[in-house]
Amino acid sequence: MNGNRGQVARMLATFAVFATTVCYSAQTKVPRPGPLTKDYSGYWVSFRYPNNWIVDDSGPNHITVAPASGFIKKADGRTFVTHGFFFGFVKDELLSKSTDEVTTLLLERKSQGVQAQKGRPQLTQVDNGSCGEILNTDTPYAGTETVMFCTLRVGDGYISTEMFSPTAEWNQYREVFSRILSTFSAVVVPPPGPLTAEYSLPGVASFRYPNNWIVAGESKESKDAFPFITSQHLNVKNDGANVVFGPSSAFYEAGVAGGRHRLMTHGFVIGFLGSSALPISTDKATTLLLEGGLEGIQHSQSVEAQKVSPQLTHVDNGSCTEEALEQQTQMICALRFGNAYIWTLMFSPTADWNQYRDVFSRILGTFYAVVGPEPDRRDADASTSRPGVDSSTGASPRVLTGREISQTAFPAMVTLVMQGKNGHTRSLGSGFFIAPRLVATNLHVVRDTTSGIARRIGTKESLSVIGFVAVDAINDLAILEVNDSSSATLNITTSSSVSIGDTIYAIGSPEGFEGTFSQGIVSGVRERRGARLLQISAPISPGSSGGPILDQTARVVGISVATYSEGQNLNFAIPSDYLSKLLAHTSARQPLSALPATSQRGRR
Repeated sequence: MNGNRGQVARMLATFAVFATTVCYSAQTKVPRPGPLTKDYSGYWVSFRYPNNWIVDDSGPNHITVAPASGFIKKADGRTFVTHGFFFGFVKDELLSKSTDEVTTLLLERKSQGVQAQKGRPQLTQVDNGSCGEILNTDTPYAGTETVMFCTLRVGDGYISTEMFSPTAEWNQYREVFSRILSTFSAVVVPPPGPLTAEYSLPGVASFRYPNNWIVAGESKESKDAFPFITSQHLNVKNDGANVVFGPSSAFYEAGVAGGRHRLMTHGFVIGFLGSSALPISTDKATTLLLEGGLEGIQHSQSVEAQKVSPQLTHVDNGSCTEEALEQQTQMICALRFGNAYIWTLMFSPTADWNQYRDVFSRILGTFYAVVGPEPDRRDADASTSRPGVDSSTGASPRVLTGREISQTAFPAMVTLVMQGKNGHTRSLGSGFFIAPRLVATNLHVVRDTTSGIARRIGTKESLSVIGFVAVDAINDLAILEVNDSSSATLNITTSSSVSIGDTIYAIGSPEGFEGTFSQGIVSGVRERRGARLLQISAPISPGSSGGPILDQTARVVGISVATYSEGQNLNFAIPSDYLSKLLAHTSARQPLSALPATSQRGRR
C-alpha cells in the first residue's frame, strides 16, 4: 500500500462534505462520457477515466473526477459537481472491517437527513469490493440524484468512491462508473534493492541507498522526470538544500496549496539543520524536529502536539523517533558529524513499514563522516588553498606536512587546569575543540573537580569551564562546555582510516609544557575489557591526557590516554569512534561536580 504524509492523513476525513457539494443545474449541458483512455496515477492507486473528464485533486479531503462543465460555482462561492465521482482513502481504524461493512457505513452516513432507510442497504459485489446505491432527494434543484458508494481493496489498503449523476441519467452513468471501477489497481512500488548506490553531502557525511532508487533534484534523470519535486508534502522547508531519495514509481503529481507539485509515497528526505541547533544534543534536535520548533524545519502542525516526550532510539551519530500518521509511518532522525547537524525524514505506508524500517535502519548504518568541506566549484580557479583539502581536485583531503598539521591543530588546542573543592589545582591535561563551545578530553582529567580553565595554546587567553554536556565513563571521555564559541575546531574521522604502520601525530601539554607536538606510528590495535585501543609510538606523558591523535590530514583518529600501569612505555589512544558517538548524544549542561568516576581500566 502506498501512502502520503499529510495528504493521506487527511484523505477521506469525512464524506459529509459530499452531501453539501453535489447538486445539479438543469441549465448545464454536460457531454456524454467519452472513452476511458485517460490514466490517473497518484497516491497509491491508478485507474482510467473518460477522455473528456478532468481530475481535481486540490481538495484536502478527496479527489474529484468529472466533466469540466459539471463543475458549477454558486453565488456564495462554493463549487458543486453535477456528474462524476469523488474518491478518497478509508481511515486506518476502518481497515479491520470488510468492504461490505465500510460501504454500509458510508451509505448510512449519507442517508442521515436525506432519506430514511428501511432495513440494511442492498449491496452489489464488484471486483475487490462492494457498492451500494442511494437516492438523494435533498438537492438544491428540483429533482433527485442517484449516488453509488463503493469500497475497494486496492493493494493493502481501502479506497472509497462516491459516484453520482442526476437520476434521469443514472442508467447511462452507472454503466460508465462500473467500467471505471474495473480499472482501479494498486501502483506497484518495487522492493528496495541492495544498498550499493552512494551519495555524499560535501564535507559532512556519505551514505549508501538502494540501487533502484533515484535522487530527486540531483541527477539529470530525476530533474527531467520530476521538474517540480518539492518537500512541501512533508511539511519541511525546502530551501534547495534538501535532497529526496525514493523509488521512481513512488513519485506522483498532485495539487497542494494552490499549485501542482511532485510528491512521493516511499523514501526519505535529508537536509541540514540551521545553526540554531548547535550545540544541543541530537536527542533534543530530534524532539524539536517532531514538535516543529527547530529553525529551518517546519514540521506538520496538523499532527496533535505530543503530550509526553517522544520515545527516542539511539543510532550511530544521532537519535531517531517514529511517528504514526493516517496511512503512513515515518522516522525522524537528527545526526551529527563533527560540527554539522543533518536531519532525515524517512517514511512509507504503514502497511509497508516493517520492511522499510529495516531498510532505513540499514541506510542509517552506512553513514560515515566526510571530513573537511569540499571547495566550492565556483572557486576552483582560486589561487588560495586550505590545509587538508586538495583544491586542485576538490576530492579527499591531501596528506599534510608536520608543519601544516601543527598549524591547523594548534588553534583548536587548550591546556586544562582543573581545581578541586578547596580551589587548589587538582589536575593538568589537554583538550581540543570539536564544536563551538565544546572541548573533548579524558574524564580522568576533570573528575573530582568543581571548576577549571581552558588555556588556549600559544596565547594568554583563558576560558572558563562551565560544565560538561556528555560523558563516557567506560571509555574515559568527557565533553566540556566553555564560555567561548569562536575557536577553531578539529574534524573527527573514524579510527579505521589509519592502519598499523601509518604515521600519526600527538599534541598535548606533558608536564605543563604546552603545545608539545610529536610524531609516531600506529603500533597496534588492542582490545581490553571489551573496548578497543590504539597502541601508538608517539610519546605520551602526564599532561598529554585528552589531547588529540591526528592522521596525516589533521583529522582526529584518537584521544591520548597516556600509559597503562601494567606496562612500560606503552602509549595508547582511545579510538575517535567513541568520541563521535558521544558527541552525537550530548545533553543539557551539568556542573563538573556531577561527573562520574572513570572505569578502572588502567592509569592514564
